[in-house]
Amino acid sequence: MSRITTILLVMVFLSLSLLINNNSYIIPVSGDSSTQTLDMQDSTSNTLQLPNGKQLLVAGQPGNNIGYVSNMPDVVTKFQQAEKLGSFGLIAHNYLSGEEFFNLEIGDEIAISNEDGIDSDTFRVVEIKQYQALQPTSIHSQFRSLENDEIISAHELSQAIYGQNGYMILQTCIENDGNFEWGRLFVIAEPVNA
Repeated sequence: MSRITTILLVMVFLSLSLLINNNSYIIPVSGDSSTQTLDMQDSTSNTLQLPNGKQLLVAGQPGNNIGYVSNMPDVVTKFQQAEKLGSFGLIAHNYLSGEEFFNLEIGDEIAISNEDGIDSDTFRVVEIKQYQALQPTSIHSQFRSLENDEIISAHELSQAIYGQNGYMILQTCIENDGNFEWGRLFVIAEPVNA
């Protein structure tokens, strides 16, 4: 094999690697048309505790289905991709448990507790971000910040939101004019030191 052929093959391989890596992070859809039905076999024994006293069961994502969002009431889904980026992500449909995320405010404390309720980790809401999805039903949509109109890719948004080491991120869709997937809400909470 000639040196030029080797260089070209290396360049093609690197280009493909960059393309794959840039598309590897998604922003799940959690509006009406994204409903999927699976049982709770992948549920955890953890509970999300909200400031209003509401407790939501934490379900896992089955297999490698990082787009899965539970369609059961009073359940949030642990987002596998968030863990890979260093945070603890929970997603829910905006017409089910995700409705609760809209009631959270900066300074509110939320907690994750194990099944006996004795051990828990507490987080304080420090930021709330909202984005319009330019392709609402796509997990690879570009997004427009409702704060400053900046356009950002799903890959960039996923890294910016979920790449906050040790933070808890709550995500749901924003409904607008009957479109349940119009945008995305992110509630960002930092760990509270004991």
